[in-house]
Amino acid sequence: MTRAKVAAAVAVLWLFWQAVGSCAEPFQIAATWGHYDFRATGTVLAACLDFKGRQIVAVSTDGISRTWSLEGQQLNQAPGSGQLAAAAFSVDCRHMLTATPGGELRLFDAANGHEIRALERSNKPVQTLAFSPHDDLVLAGLVDGGIQSWDAGSGNLVGELPGAAGRITAVGFSAKGHLAMAAADDGTARIWTVGRRQTVARFRNRGGPLLSAAFSPDGTRIAAGARDGTLTLRETASPSVVRLTGAQRGGISAVAFGPDGASLVTGGDDGSVRVWNAATAKEVQHFTGHRTAVSSIQISPDGLYALSAAGVELRLWDLKKGEEVRASYGHTAAVNGIAFSPSSGLAATGSNDNTIRIWDAASGNPVHTLRGHSAAVTCIAFSPDGRTLVSGSRDNTVRLWNVAEGKLQQVFTGHRDTVSSVAFTREGRMLSASWDKTVLIWNDRGTGTPLLTASAPILAMAAANGRILTAGPDGRVTLWTEEGREIRAWPAHQGDVYSVGFSPDGRLAFTAGRDGVTKIWDLANGTEVRSFATGGTYIAAAAFSLDGKLVASAGGDQVLRVWSTATGAQIASADLASLLDIPLAVAFAADGAVLAGTDRGVILRFKTLPSATAPE
Repeated sequence: MTRAKVAAAVAVLWLFWQAVGSCAEPFQIAATWGHYDFRATGTVLAACLDFKGRQIVAVSTDGISRTWSLEGQQLNQAPGSGQLAAAAFSVDCRHMLTATPGGELRLFDAANGHEIRALERSNKPVQTLAFSPHDDLVLAGLVDGGIQSWDAGSGNLVGELPGAAGRITAVGFSAKGHLAMAAADDGTARIWTVGRRQTVARFRNRGGPLLSAAFSPDGTRIAAGARDGTLTLRETASPSVVRLTGAQRGGISAVAFGPDGASLVTGGDDGSVRVWNAATAKEVQHFTGHRTAVSSIQISPDGLYALSAAGVELRLWDLKKGEEVRASYGHTAAVNGIAFSPSSGLAATGSNDNTIRIWDAASGNPVHTLRGHSAAVTCIAFSPDGRTLVSGSRDNTVRLWNVAEGKLQQVFTGHRDTVSSVAFTREGRMLSASWDKTVLIWNDRGTGTPLLTASAPILAMAAANGRILTAGPDGRVTLWTEEGREIRAWPAHQGDVYSVGFSPDGRLAFTAGRDGVTKIWDLANGTEVRSFATGGTYIAAAAFSLDGKLVASAGGDQVLRVWSTATGAQIASADLASLLDIPLAVAFAADGAVLAGTDRGVILRFKTLPSATAPE
């Protein structure tokens, strides 16, 4: 084959790869603004609150263990050894026990992730694990209903007990280590002596499967949570039982006693965490925040804090103050907009928490928090000189802010519905679009004059190079002059259009919406140039890169995508499903990095992407 043919073949293959886009590079998160998070990359199987060392350690289904400070900064990450089915930590958080789906058990040093020993293999799938308080014994509840124990020092299997007719859902030891218990999804729970393995007590939940169970600190009681929401308190030495039906909506998937035995904390399938008076069975506190079922709960030795795990996340609760301990310096609700200053190296974000936050775009450090809106901030934009910032809100107002001082300059009223978009003209005059179908242009005295009236509520607007682009719930997009004269209108999408924007040179525009498609248009003739589909889920936002060579889109399928405007190839993508994040706002920084604002108030900064146009 001649050199020319080889070159041609390579070029064809390269273009094919670009066109298909199936090898899009996975996006890497370079920084997180606004929150320190206790988050894993897989479902958390076990966590331990080392309050003395002021650390939290957790292991997830991908086998990776992580250590965080109580302030939320990740201190260490130990590489995983493969998929895990169950895990447990010793009482002092020093040791970690894991079980693979095939029934292999291994003991690790939790601080560094080094394997200490493999336990004698039983080849039976494990559902749940527990350490004895002295770390000398290990207990495993099996999928087939059996219960097995090992000597942690030697790794030898020392016994097997007949279990239940259903899967074992919880095992544990009393604080002194003389009693052990197991609960099962056949609704039964059993307590026995560790030495002689003699059954001390049994009970059954008439309402169905038990999901969780725990001993009181003195070993005199056991608490068990059921799938039907029943919380059962049972004396270990007598048949005395207290049942609280409907204690939690859905199942009680986690339970733990406080160190004095006077309080009890439960976690539910609904993601809530509740604190109970163990003597009266009365609810004392109620926490919300998790979006998936709570899988485990641990209470600090002083009884002041509780650590809960649910899905990929952990949350720390202050039981005295009745609030989550969050090392948060950012938004507390969804981020709806991101904007970059053209002159000062600052970024701004607007949120459903009614605030605007100003950030140092390079470091992600907070600079100002702007408060004044009485409802969600839906849109933001910097003035051409970067000295002022305009915001729009669901409170129907437009506000102008001094960026350097972080102070409100002026409030503009005139819209009769939600302000959906704000922008500046070439001369620096302020524009605002609203669900009331109008675009207003504002003067320095705060008077808004109708510039144009659309045929439907305006859900998105952009302005650049003397032109305005608007779109609404009918799927139509309209191009206007800056004086409000209609140039062209065309059907662009099926249903709501949520995001529109001009390319830097003004030749192209993007539109994106409910139909899950991002489109690129040639504004000279209104023809479609590119179409990027995402499988039908809505696109909440899109943005051009500063050179116009890339377009990013994000939305309901929890994936951030970057495309080449020249070739239509997908350049990179980031699946945020494992983080439980939905990206709702997106923007390119001056250095080419992509920022995404999510539904939980976090701003994610992704690594800088090179240009991705086809070679000439």
